[in-house]
Amino acid sequence: MTIRQEFICIACPIGCSLIATKEGGNISVAGNRCRIGIQYAIKEMTDPRRVLTTSVRVYNGGNYKMMSVKTAEDIPKDKMLPCLKEIKKLDLQGCYNVGDILIEDVLCTGVNVVATRGVVL
Repeated sequence: MTIRQEFICIACPIGCSLIATKEGGNISVAGNRCRIGIQYAIKEMTDPRRVLTTSVRVYNGGNYKMMSVKTAEDIPKDKMLPCLKEIKKLDLQGCYNVGDILIEDVLCTGVNVVATRGVVL
């Protein structure tokens, strides 16, 4: 069975239009202008991942009412919505610094959710 997918590569600023074809266990990639495009297309076909970024409410009357957060690394694309639901359960109170771990190993992905904005009282 042959599977063919088209992608716009986001691994570098060029933005190549890629065509990846999977036949059996082999994946071939066309349209890339650099080797990074090949790696990107193969990853998209076999294990697509993304960094999840969002905002959560801070309930302490600090200098911001919302704080931006993100996963420290990319997570499987099919875990994005469940992770977002976990993040939205956060009850943030107190002070936070950029990089503070807010959720350790979110949904057993091996990835932490961290603060990307500092909040002070």
